[in-house]
Amino acid sequence: MQHKNKVADILARKASHSCSGVDRGYGACIVKMIKSDMLQDACGHSWCPEHQYRGELLNCAAQNNYPAITFRGKMRYAIGVDGYNDNKMFWEQSVLMGNDDMVNAAIEAIKSFTEEQS
Repeated sequence: MQHKNKVADILARKASHSCSGVDRGYGACIVKMIKSDMLQDACGHSWCPEHQYRGELLNCAAQNNYPAITFRGKMRYAIGVDGYNDNKMFWEQSVLMGNDDMVNAAIEAIKSFTEEQS
């Protein structure tokens, strides 16, 4: 009986997955969904529909080789270091931990960066 409970617990954890998002920059998103229903970003994080825009931002950054950019929201922001070969860590931490103002401003900045590169 105990073995069945352990197997059921493992299967339940595998089926449901937590969102990588933060709510208003204060705490982790509490949404748990079936992993296949969530957006999986280029860094391997899962996102619920409410926080999907963060995963899409990471995907866009990955497609552009994680560029170093500066941009402005309510404050001035920067992600990455010019001339540094691997800005992935900076992008990942910024998207995971950044407040909504920073993330929304980064979305606009990466769109502009992508248009300039075209």
